[in-house]
Amino acid sequence: MRLPKFEPPAVPGPFPELSGTISGVLDPEQPSRLLRTPQSILSFASFDPEVALPHGLSRLSNLSLNDEGRCCAKRIVIETIPGRGSFWRWVPTARKRDHVFDEGTFPRLVDVCGKTYLISQDQWDIYKLDPCYDCFVDDFSRRSVITKRDPADYEAFFSSSTKSATEDTPQEPQTSEFSAPDGYDDKMAVDDEDASYIPPSPSKLNSPHRQRSPLFDFTSATSSSFEKPKTKRAANASFQSLRDREDEENEYFKADSHNRNTKSYAPKIKKRARTLSPSSSSRILHNQRMKREKDKQTRWEAKRRRVPQSYFQGNGPQCPDIPEDSEGEDADLDNSHETPDSESGEESEGQRLTRLEESRRKMAELNADRARQRQREQHDRVEEPMRRARTEEPRQSAQVKERGRQEEARRRREETAKQQQQARQRRAALLERAERERMSRHGQWSSGPWSTVRALERYASVSAFFDKAKFSEENLPLTWIDVPWPVLLRPSHITLDGLKDIEAAKENVDQFFLAAKLTIRGQQYKDFVRNCLQRLHSDRWSSRRLEEAIIDAAERKRITDARNHVAGLVGSVYEVAKLEAAST
Repeated sequence: MRLPKFEPPAVPGPFPELSGTISGVLDPEQPSRLLRTPQSILSFASFDPEVALPHGLSRLSNLSLNDEGRCCAKRIVIETIPGRGSFWRWVPTARKRDHVFDEGTFPRLVDVCGKTYLISQDQWDIYKLDPCYDCFVDDFSRRSVITKRDPADYEAFFSSSTKSATEDTPQEPQTSEFSAPDGYDDKMAVDDEDASYIPPSPSKLNSPHRQRSPLFDFTSATSSSFEKPKTKRAANASFQSLRDREDEENEYFKADSHNRNTKSYAPKIKKRARTLSPSSSSRILHNQRMKREKDKQTRWEAKRRRVPQSYFQGNGPQCPDIPEDSEGEDADLDNSHETPDSESGEESEGQRLTRLEESRRKMAELNADRARQRQREQHDRVEEPMRRARTEEPRQSAQVKERGRQEEARRRREETAKQQQQARQRRAALLERAERERMSRHGQWSSGPWSTVRALERYASVSAFFDKAKFSEENLPLTWIDVPWPVLLRPSHITLDGLKDIEAAKENVDQFFLAAKLTIRGQQYKDFVRNCLQRLHSDRWSSRRLEEAIIDAAERKRITDARNHVAGLVGSVYEVAKLEAAST
C-alpha cells in the first residue's frame, strides 16, 4: 500500500516586530509621560566623545559623560517640537546582571510584559526612558525583559523625587499639560543651553512694546543694576521650561558677574569686613581681666573685715618669743641645767639624766633603723628588675602570640579575597569563551530559510556535539540550546516553557519523528528513536553529571523539567517504533 505524500509541518511564524521611533505602540498612555506636546517627534542617535572631541583638547577627561570611568559612545534622544526647536538628553542605561557588560545588539527578541517581541534599538530606548517600565538585561542564555513597575513603588519614587526637586529649585511650577514631573531623575544629562530657555508669558507676547532687558555693564567692576541671581535649576527641568535666547544671555551675565571679574576674568575674592581693630579687642580683654582681679580683692577685704580683731591681737602677750638662733638639740639639752624654766626649777639632776638617756636611746634606734632601711632599699633595687621580668614576660609573650594570630587572620582574609577575585575573573572569562564558542556552533542556524531538512541537519549536528562534549561547570557550561531537542522549530523559537507545555510539546515531537521516519526506515528508525531517548534519559544525565554543568540553579530546574517531559514523549514514540519493527 502506498503511503500518502508527507506534508512538512507548518513552522510557527516569526514573533511580532516592534520598531520605529513612535512611542505608545503597546501602551497608549506612554506619549503623555515622554513627550511635552502631542506634536513632538522623537529621534535617536549615538554620541561618540572621540568624534565630538574638539580640536586642541588634550585631555579627554574634561568631558563629563558620567560613564563610570569608560568613555564610549552613548545613546541620546532628540525631541523636536514644531516651532520651538530640538532638545536632547541622554538615554539611561538598563539594569544588567553582574557579569553582563553591555546591553547587546538589536534587533533581538525581548519579553515585554510576558509577551515576546522582536524589538528594535529605538523602541528599547523608549521603554528605558519611560519611568513606568523597568528594562533588565539578563544572561546570554535568556532574553532581556521589560516589566511594568509596581504602582505603589512608582508613586513613592515619583513623589519623593518630585519633593526633592521642588525643594532644590523654588520656582513657579509650569502649567503645561504635557510636561514631565520635576522630580523625575532618569540618570541623564541635558543640554544646558536649551535647558534654560523659558517661553515668555502671554502678557509679554501680546504687549506691543516689549522692553529689552538691560545688559550687564562690562566697563565697571561692580554694577548696581544686577539683581540677586536665582537658584540654578536642576538639569532635568529642561523639558519643562523654554526661555527666550536674549533673556537667557542676560540672566547668565547677571549671575556670572557675581562670581568673576568681568575685566580680568578671575574669580572674586570675598572677605568679611573687619568690625573691630586688633588694639580695641586686646584693650577690652585687658579691662575685663583687671575687673575680675579687682572684684576678687574686694571680696577678700570684705571677708577680712568680718573677722574680729581680737583673733589677731588678744593672744599676743601670752605667747613667748621664739629664739632666732639654735645650736641644736644636744646643745640645748646640755645647757638646760644652766637655764632652767621658772616652772620646772625643782627638777632634779637624776630626772634630767634619765630624760637625756631616753633621747639618746631613741636616736640610736633611729640610726639603726636607717641602716636597715638602706639595706632593704638596696635589696629591692636588685630584686625589682627580676620581679618585673617575671611579671612582664608572660604579658609580652601573650602580646606576641596575639599579634601573630591577628597577622595570620589578616593573611588568611587577604588570601581568601584574592582567591575569590581570581575565581570571579576565571568565571567571567569562562562565560565569555563559552558564549563565543556557542555562537560559532549555533550561528549558522540562526539565519537563512528554514525547512524540515535543515531542522534534521541541525539536530544531527547538535547531537554529535552533545554526545562527545565533556560538559562541566569549570570548563564547558551546559545551556538549554546545547541540548538536542527533537523538534522542527528554528532555534530562536525554541523555549523551555514551550517544551513543558503538554499539547505543544507532543505535537512538535510527533512532527519531528514523523519527518525523520520518511528519511529513515526499518531498524535504523528504531535505533534513531532509541538514541534520542538515551540522550534525554535521566540515568545518562546522572552518569555524565550534566545537571551539575548548568551554572544557574533556576535554569537547571527548568531544563530538568523540560527534559523529563520530552523524554516521556520520546519514550512513547519508541514503544510504537518497537511494535512496528516487531510486526515487520
